[in-house]
Amino acid sequence: MTTNLRFLMTAILGLLVVATSASALVDVGDPLPSFQLMDLEGNSYDDSDLDGNVAVIYLLGSGCSICVGLAERIESDFVTKYSGQNVAVYAIDSLDGHYEELERLRDSAGVRYPFLLNGSEFASACGVKWHTFLVVDSRGYIRYVSEGANTAAYDPSAMQAVVDEFLDDGAEEELVTWGEIKRIWDDR
Repeated sequence: MTTNLRFLMTAILGLLVVATSASALVDVGDPLPSFQLMDLEGNSYDDSDLDGNVAVIYLLGSGCSICVGLAERIESDFVTKYSGQNVAVYAIDSLDGHYEELERLRDSAGVRYPFLLNGSEFASACGVKWHTFLVVDSRGYIRYVSEGANTAAYDPSAMQAVVDEFLDDGAEEELVTWGEIKRIWDDR
């Protein structure tokens, strides 16, 4: 084998290894990976619970002290601000910590939105870790992603702009099926 061919084969093999080992971070426009998780009260949640709602998802670490402050801010920035509107807020433990750790975090923050246990598979499917914020539209597509190891990843004004955009979008759009069109045609 010539040196050039050997070099080319090594380069291609190297690119394949990098491409297959790189974390596949979900991106804006991607569908939200499916999930089925339990909250601290034993209630089951899955991605179909998001249908018709704009969702704010906070992937946190159950033993994280910074997460307490962020959970409090999310309560005021989203749960309180969008009360009575089609906005769902979830905290998902992406580290699969102990029940007691996650309960202590939620109680320390004094928040009322669902804290979901054992979310590491969901986080892995998203290609993200803790300190990740997602906004998902009412059809299940990711419209905002921010990931970071500190509070700088949390940008409530940017997230609220996305929530507002897709709350308005969902209210204006009406889906008409072929069955409805046929019924309208037959009724005339």
